[in-house]
Amino acid sequence: MLNNKTHLLQYVGNFSSMERFAAKYGGAAAMYMISKRLKKRHNITDERAALYDAAEHWVKALNGRSFMGMWWPFPLGVSYGSTLL
Repeated sequence: MLNNKTHLLQYVGNFSSMERFAAKYGGAAAMYMISKRLKKRHNITDERAALYDAAEHWVKALNGRSFMGMWWPFPLGVSYGSTLL
């Protein structure tokens, strides 16, 4: 019986070195290809300018409010706003 988490971590999630290598570099290659596809789909040539434009659009949507929600932050406003810092 597994009573503590350290015992659980020893047996769950153990991958061979080849599996770790494939996940690490295969995932990186997939994310690179996805980023190129998204840039092409949204006609983005300059990533920095697109990020600043999106941030400016979000700030204008605030209309002087502190949060996108009511009087308190809700998860979308907090998570989206924290990516701009």
